[in-house]
Amino acid sequence: MDSLLQIIFGFIWNIMLMSVLIFCNLCSLRVVFVYSLQIVLTGIGADEQLAGYSRHRVCFKKSGFEGLTKELGMELSRISSRNLGRDDRVIGDHGKEARFPFLDEEVVSFLNLLPVWEKANLALPRGIGEKLLLRLAAAELGLTASAVLPKRAMQFGSRIAKMENTSEKASDKCTRLQTALRE
Repeated sequence: MDSLLQIIFGFIWNIMLMSVLIFCNLCSLRVVFVYSLQIVLTGIGADEQLAGYSRHRVCFKKSGFEGLTKELGMELSRISSRNLGRDDRVIGDHGKEARFPFLDEEVVSFLNLLPVWEKANLALPRGIGEKLLLRLAAAELGLTASAVLPKRAMQFGSRIAKMENTSEKASDKCTRLQTALRE
């Protein structure tokens, strides 16, 4: 618990980030008791390179493929400062090692060679058009039901943010956590 608190002190927390961490913590605790895995494969990098976020649809509608290409480039360039350190520390705190297959140098190079319309078609419905290349690969491997599931972010998909009846937004600082950490 002390090491988890040390991780928390290193960040300016908001509601969304806490939801992600709580969900990761709960999931990893379950994995620790059920499996003795030492390495955890993560999907980090897939959304950033294959237009998997809802904001990518907004960008595409506003600026087309050119704007989307710029947005994806910007997201990939800042992924290490926004996601990797946090996720690696949380996973490492549970005695596991993180691997990031979508950020493998060869995978990133390959995806950068493709035009954005081969990676995503945001004119298609949600659950189909984003991460199109990955969805097509999943369907080819026989994972047809999974291939068409719409994305649900951990913090929202887990419903953990709805456990309290508050009107907090994802960008709000969590005052309850800040108060608890000071005590």
